[in-house]
Amino acid sequence: MSDTSSLLSPHEQRRRIRQERRALPESSRRRKSLAITKKIIANPKFIAAKHVGLYLSDKGEVDTQFLIQACFALNKKVYLPVLDRFRSNEMVFIEYQTDDKLISNKFNMPEPAMSIRKRIPARCLSLVLCPLVGFDKDCARLGMGGGYYDRHFEFKTKKGASWRPPYLLGLAFELQKLPPIETQAWDVRLNSVTTELHTYFARKN
Repeated sequence: MSDTSSLLSPHEQRRRIRQERRALPESSRRRKSLAITKKIIANPKFIAAKHVGLYLSDKGEVDTQFLIQACFALNKKVYLPVLDRFRSNEMVFIEYQTDDKLISNKFNMPEPAMSIRKRIPARCLSLVLCPLVGFDKDCARLGMGGGYYDRHFEFKTKKGASWRPPYLLGLAFELQKLPPIETQAWDVRLNSVTTELHTYFARKN
C-alpha cells in the first residue's frame, strides 16, 4: 500500500484495500494464506493456546480454514464471533465444531447459531486471531468499521492491560499495511500482526 493512503479517509482506505485484496488471484491468496498459517502454527502463542478465537474468512481475507483445521488436529478449542442477539452492536465468541450448522447474520456473513452454553468470556480466550482491513507497523488496526472487536476487547485499552490474555494477533496480507494509523482512545491495538512476509509487534505500554 502506497504512502498516499495516509491522505485517504478510513472509509476510502477500507474501499481501496478491499479492492486490492479481492484482485489477488485465488492461487496467490491460497499461497500467501498457507505461508501465514505456517508462521502462526510455529508461533509460541499459538502452540501454548488451548482456547483460540478465530473467524470464517470472507471477501478475499486470509483463508482461515487451514488454521481452523490445524486447531482441531492439535485438540485446541475453536471459538467464532457471533452477533449478540440480546445486546445491540455487540458480539460474543461461541465454541465451534466442524459439524455445527452455520447461519447468515445481518451482514450476510456465516456464523454458528447463538448458544449461551457454548459462549466463552473474552478474558478466557488464550489467543484471538483477528480479521482486519488494514494495519500499521505498530499494530494499530483498521477494522471493518463496526467497532465490534474494539467493544468486545475494550478492557485491553486500560493501562498495562494490553499484554494480558487474550493475545490479539491480526492476520493480513502485506498489501494491507498502511502508514501510521491515527487511533482513538477506544481503539484496541493488536499485540502483533502476521503477514506472508513479516510479523509486526506492538510496543508494550
